[in-house]
Amino acid sequence: MLRVPDDGPPADEPGADDLGPGDHAAAHVARDYGARADDAPHDHATTRPTTRPSVPAVKAVQRTFRVDRYMPKTAAQAQVVARLDDDGVLRYREDRALWGANNWQFVTVRVPADASKAQVMAVINAKTSSRVGDVHTGSRLRSITRARSVTIAWELGKGARPTSAWGANKSVNQMFFARS
Repeated sequence: MLRVPDDGPPADEPGADDLGPGDHAAAHVARDYGARADDAPHDHATTRPTTRPSVPAVKAVQRTFRVDRYMPKTAAQAQVVARLDDDGVLRYREDRALWGANNWQFVTVRVPADASKAQVMAVINAKTSSRVGDVHTGSRLRSITRARSVTIAWELGKGARPTSAWGANKSVNQMFFARS
């Protein structure tokens, strides 16, 4: 840090008589290092703020997921779980055989429109409870045995909401998004 004594301006400096008590250090810096007097500290209240170039806003979208944790108790229920994501679509009551053997939660997230699958998964996981669990992969489930659990995130289709997950006429399918 440069220390400049504030004992007044040099007598031979132009405008030495015009300098106020706090301007002496700025005058020394300007004289000794070739800086302009404008570069010295000054009152920002009288200066005009600089404008920054506008940055295009990232468009955010809202997406809603039903996150299910399936816990098959029998071999038959395990087969149903393994088949659920085969076509990537969950139809109305397709998981009926697992009622009572699952926990579920609706999660609504707001993410950039161009967010990667991993980014969306991270936001989903931040909002799910430990009772439901997290999702980690976009790959489909090949098989599962009874007494094991798997968490699957289904994205609600257009026209569906958490209060009517398959739409008003129960004809809107949910799409596979990710699983544990």
